[in-house]
Amino acid sequence: MKSLLQTLIVVCGLLVAACGGVGTDGTGPSGKDNNTVNVGVATGIADTTVTVNGVAYERANATLIDGFGTPLGDDALRLGMWLEVSGVVDESAGTAVADTIRVRPAARGVVSAVDGGGFTVTVLQSTARYDNAATVIEGADTAAAIAEGDVVEVHGPLGAAFGTVEASRIERLSEGARKPVELRGRVANIDTAARTLTVGRQAVRYDAAALTLRQALANGQVVRVSSPAAPVAGQPWRVERMTSDQPLPENLGFVYAEGVTTDWVAGPTFKLEGVSVNATSANNKGVVTTDGQRVAVIGSLVAGTLNAKSVARSLPGQPVVFVLSGALSDYTSIADFRVRGVTIDATSAAFVNGAATDLADTRRVRVTGSVSGRKLIATKVEFLSG
Repeated sequence: MKSLLQTLIVVCGLLVAACGGVGTDGTGPSGKDNNTVNVGVATGIADTTVTVNGVAYERANATLIDGFGTPLGDDALRLGMWLEVSGVVDESAGTAVADTIRVRPAARGVVSAVDGGGFTVTVLQSTARYDNAATVIEGADTAAAIAEGDVVEVHGPLGAAFGTVEASRIERLSEGARKPVELRGRVANIDTAARTLTVGRQAVRYDAAALTLRQALANGQVVRVSSPAAPVAGQPWRVERMTSDQPLPENLGFVYAEGVTTDWVAGPTFKLEGVSVNATSANNKGVVTTDGQRVAVIGSLVAGTLNAKSVARSLPGQPVVFVLSGALSDYTSIADFRVRGVTIDATSAAFVNGAATDLADTRRVRVTGSVSGRKLIATKVEFLSG
């Protein structure tokens, strides 16, 4: 799929009044906005910044939490994670500062099915579709190496169909790294008497769950559920926690949102993970023509509706551009070294402020490229001072 960074650069080129440069590789609203939310894939990670939808946020003083609000360590951030970033963007100063970063996996659990031909893995009845040029893989050489019985964590936006995910990241977890079983999805089949429902396609019983809901349960609402124990075949999964997982408030001055369209109506209007989007006055609105399209929207929230100023579509089959900055480690060759734990192949890269012969452990670099399995195939390696 097309990089959302590239997409938003195109959007901002078409809608200068709504966008402007933020940092060295981002876009942002014109002027300062003290209340912004950015929902999308982590495409860049450096020592003090994280990039989502082209916006590089300073994160030194940000609170990093999981989908239930539990604090996480700084090293929890990884490329391809599905994030919600709240903070301040100031285009005139060329800065963006994160207040809160929420890590929002779509599923964590045992793989029940794989389909290499269809490029999918199934976890908790959710089918995660991956793209070899756009999905970050960790813990396995390729997505094809993931097998039934493996425990994985999947990130990405919910697909158009219930129980589907457009995977931006799939990590096979080691025994020591395993966490509670967890699922994010749209609600259906609510039975308030039996205290059951489905999340995606997974049957859930919530009679003993601690509930943190922003509103009464309703079909189509996005929730997150969790339990230490995996589901038992033939029975609803009894969860211990359930919380609302749509982060956007009723009103917000500026929003960046990535997702997959549902409930499309000519105009167009549509939904992104349950949030109503009115794109009838948006720049480039004609690119959104049906359900199931990956889009990036820039706009404001008014009474719960995202009024789009600009909307752009990401096309499948095109690689996502990722950027990693940090100290080089585990150097073996130009085709095998690491930055922030990610294996880099710089065989075909252009080098800036140095040459391939300068690659060595502890050298600080910025690597730009696309993924292939567990490797980042670098197109550029820039040596940094310090």
